[in-house]
Amino acid sequence: DYRTFERFAYPIYWLCAALLVAVLFVGTIAKGSQRWLAFGPVTIQPSELVKLAVVIALARYFHRNRQAGGYGLLDLVRPLAIIGIPFLLVLKQPDLGTAMLIALIGGTTLLFVNVRLKSVLTMAVAGLTAMLVAWRFLLHDYQRMRVKTFLDPEMDPLNSGYQAIQSKIAVASGGPFGKGFLHGTQTQLNFLPEQQT
Repeated sequence: DYRTFERFAYPIYWLCAALLVAVLFVGTIAKGSQRWLAFGPVTIQPSELVKLAVVIALARYFHRNRQAGGYGLLDLVRPLAIIGIPFLLVLKQPDLGTAMLIALIGGTTLLFVNVRLKSVLTMAVAGLTAMLVAWRFLLHDYQRMRVKTFLDPEMDPLNSGYQAIQSKIAVASGGPFGKGFLHGTQTQLNFLPEQQT
């Protein structure tokens, strides 16, 4: 029942935020990032849970705090904090891709509420400026390379673009009906290193 999610929206959000904080202190390190929490035999990635938590928390906020004339910038301080806290915690792991996805999820949600046009334009300009500053001064070389190969995997086909290229081959080689369960050539011949992604 959606009313249950509304009632527990903020506790769910803060639990997920607490799990993100816990990752920074006791998280499992793998492949250069500290993103997972181990609970016995079960390992979870809190950044995946927080994607839903942000949507639920924003839905509750906008449902309970409706503005007849539309939301101005001051009205959006709390929603932007709901997006910003997990964004920064995930960015600290470091997981730029998931952090950007959280920002995109939150930003998309803002587009579906009655935000004043002036506020939308101000946030867009601020966001673009922040992206340019981050690109120039905050991102590491490997992060810039990942963004570039996300946009064009062919520019580094044997290194950072390899997974994306092999994934496309795996999907395309299956055709409309696939090759059958566990019969994909890219996975069977180990061309696709991170099959689950």
